[in-house]
Amino acid sequence: MHSRGLNKTLRLILLGLLSFFIPFLIMTLIYYSCGMAPWGDKSVLIMDMSDQYVAFFSELRSIAEGESSIFFSWHKSFGCNFTGVYAYYLASPFSFITLLFPQDELPTALMWLTCIKVGLAGLSFAVFLKTAIGKRDWAILLFSCCYALMSYSVVYSLSIMWLDGLIFLPIIMLGTERLINKNLDKSKAPGKGSPGAGASVLVAGGSVQNAEASSQSAEANVLVARESVSSVPVSAAEKTESPEQGAPGRLGARLKGFILSFPWLLSVSLAVMFIANYYIAYMVGIFTAIYFMFRFFSQKRPGEFFRYFWRFCAGAALAAGLAAWLLLPAAADLVSGRLADQNPSPNSGTYFGIIELLKKFFPQRYDSITDNGLPSIYCGIFSLLGAGVFFLAKKISLKEKILALGVIGFMLASFIFKGLNYIWHGFSYPNWFPFRNAFLLPAFLIYIAYRGICALPAPSFLCAGRPLNKPAPVKSARAEARIIFLRAGAGALAGIIIAVQACGLYLNGKAMIQGLDKQFGYKSLASYEQFNEQLGPLVELAKEEEGFFRIEKTFERSKNDAMTLGYNGITHYSSAYNGKINSFTRSLGFAQMHFWNAYYGSTPITDSLFSVRFIMSKREMPEIYSQTAQSGEAVLYENPFALSVGFMAQRAESRGTGFEAQSSMLASLSGLEEEYFTPCSISGAQGEYTITPQASGPCYMLIENAPYIGGQIYLDGQYKGDYFTSETCCILYLGELEAGQSSILSVRASSKDYAQPQVCTLNTQSLLKALEILAQGGLEIEAYGANYIKGSVDAQQDGMFFSSIPYDKGFSVLIDGKRAESFAGFDTFLCFEVPEGRHEIELIYTAPGQTAGGIICLVSLAFCLGGAGIYIFIIKKKKN
Repeated sequence: MHSRGLNKTLRLILLGLLSFFIPFLIMTLIYYSCGMAPWGDKSVLIMDMSDQYVAFFSELRSIAEGESSIFFSWHKSFGCNFTGVYAYYLASPFSFITLLFPQDELPTALMWLTCIKVGLAGLSFAVFLKTAIGKRDWAILLFSCCYALMSYSVVYSLSIMWLDGLIFLPIIMLGTERLINKNLDKSKAPGKGSPGAGASVLVAGGSVQNAEASSQSAEANVLVARESVSSVPVSAAEKTESPEQGAPGRLGARLKGFILSFPWLLSVSLAVMFIANYYIAYMVGIFTAIYFMFRFFSQKRPGEFFRYFWRFCAGAALAAGLAAWLLLPAAADLVSGRLADQNPSPNSGTYFGIIELLKKFFPQRYDSITDNGLPSIYCGIFSLLGAGVFFLAKKISLKEKILALGVIGFMLASFIFKGLNYIWHGFSYPNWFPFRNAFLLPAFLIYIAYRGICALPAPSFLCAGRPLNKPAPVKSARAEARIIFLRAGAGALAGIIIAVQACGLYLNGKAMIQGLDKQFGYKSLASYEQFNEQLGPLVELAKEEEGFFRIEKTFERSKNDAMTLGYNGITHYSSAYNGKINSFTRSLGFAQMHFWNAYYGSTPITDSLFSVRFIMSKREMPEIYSQTAQSGEAVLYENPFALSVGFMAQRAESRGTGFEAQSSMLASLSGLEEEYFTPCSISGAQGEYTITPQASGPCYMLIENAPYIGGQIYLDGQYKGDYFTSETCCILYLGELEAGQSSILSVRASSKDYAQPQVCTLNTQSLLKALEILAQGGLEIEAYGANYIKGSVDAQQDGMFFSSIPYDKGFSVLIDGKRAESFAGFDTFLCFEVPEGRHEIELIYTAPGQTAGGIICLVSLAFCLGGAGIYIFIIKKKKN
């Protein structure tokens, strides 16, 4: 018996290892064949993986080192709530694997992390199938590979945080199975004490098989018999207490029954999913509810529905409570951006027809990952064949087949009809990366495919065991040899099936990667490394200066380079953006579009007001800046007039846009009403203009509401920069011009459908006079950290303190240790009143919802620990 148990354990370990390593190795082979580093010159950096995610994983390193926190970052949009970014992109427990790699090998780390997640998806699905049903290990291995390497896994490998949905979904489904099956009464299934229990179960290589039953209800009984070995039936926990026990005894029995029947696995696994990625968790939650109803109505009477459904809801509520420490702050962060700019209501149209959709069940069908793309739902040819067997199998009840068909039909309709797709995506239409819930349909198809294969009759020679209440029959040596031969042949056939499917999954995965590469192009690893090697030394040189200040640049690898290089910046791009920052910077003449805000369009006015002390640039800069260092083409400039991050000011009012907005902002803060931008005289049309400055100084150009038609700007035949793109429709520096000296401004574009350019020179003397006034009341920084900043200020009179930190209700303002009220200056920045005199100022950030979420999480955790304690007590008492 001991060797037999050891053999079973070894088989389970082998099954687990294979279900992980086969998908892992296939995904690795796909990357190898597509020329990914370290085998080729490409990296996994493509689209948002290049523009966002790799930088966010760099920020994760800053969090681990204490420079940032999961709730706040100075590297994001002037310094903002970081919870939304962390919760959406980084909260996966597997993200921390990247910290084991050096910073310069981060793209390679993300490739290995993708392979690991694909392998874990296969492992978790194998655990689900083995635990919930437990038949035919070769089929478990086959379908776990199909699950891990479905088209969705490969196509959306570039959105690495969504892959956690594939890892945790099977465990959540297993929790749902335990909720439905664990609480059946012993009289409904053969248990240890029932006469037919041993006769109805065959042990074959660690698998539980129903030997005699031919109906779906009998198969469910086997599942319950398996559960009864490791759990206490509710009937035992809910026996009627004797009169002597009274009310306390009855209360104890009810508590015992509640603890034993509560869906602990469902709650914990769903909580981990909520934490790993709340967005995909929302979709998984909807599907889990659908799966719960499918499994319940397949096995139980409708009258029992609410008795189980409330437990399901209670388990989901506990999961939300356990994740509340992150969910509530993330929701509050989203309110300041994404949720405030919600998409319009859905329409009743369709995306495509059913025939077009069904074509996506075939392999190597990459179309697009833009809004024109169809769902990635291919999951292996044997998955489709197995699903067909499910609907033909006599052992599976007609009711369950009808319910399964309903689930499939609803999932297909969710892809076709825009209204359903709108609901699945959190009541918001996706911006590219369509049908992000597409992995749920293949998961269900693979599940019923496995059920279909298990419903096929197994040849007797494949049964390694025998009915437990019957003696072993006597076999001749020839019969034994024949059985061994047949088993070897069956094993070889199973191996061939798995190998064929593995080859199909590899070819399909390679086609998906090649499709992405052809449409958008994977970036080379060398370009990432060269960018960091060039700018890293400049950033480190700038950071040697004391105090708090910002660094920016006039070029980019991505709009999250501040996180990649670890400096306090302005530019940022993510779904968790700050809507107020985006709107206000756009009004100042900065480039802004979609979810991102950028530094492009800044002038010495905004550089100084926003505490931008260092600028890295590959083009000429105003003479007001001094050149301090150079690395390759990049030059590090210092702005000697950059103000502190906060200072005493007169008022916070602005008007107009562009040059007028920047001028009015400086005038209102300093109280000095001067002409900071002097318009140049301009004449001409059709893209050729003669400009004559009225004053000497740095000259700037802006075309209001410029269309995105692509073009370039030239001054006297000299190239000054691109224009008419999302990144370049902003204030553009033309150079230092002399008063009265005319120049030819050439605007070269594919269309003339744009407004006449505005050209102005900056009055540097007026600017320096205003900055001198503001510098007198500047905050003297004494200390700052991941979520706070501290210093002192001399207020010459009662007045407003302006900070270039975005306003957030999470900031606590302390003046000499006493809390003060704050408000949003320019409807964007953190401001508060300071009385006359010298004062200690401290700004401390606590994310909105962080405290409440923490309390809810602690209460939920206490409930879990209490339940675990009671459960252990019950088990020990039962053993005694």
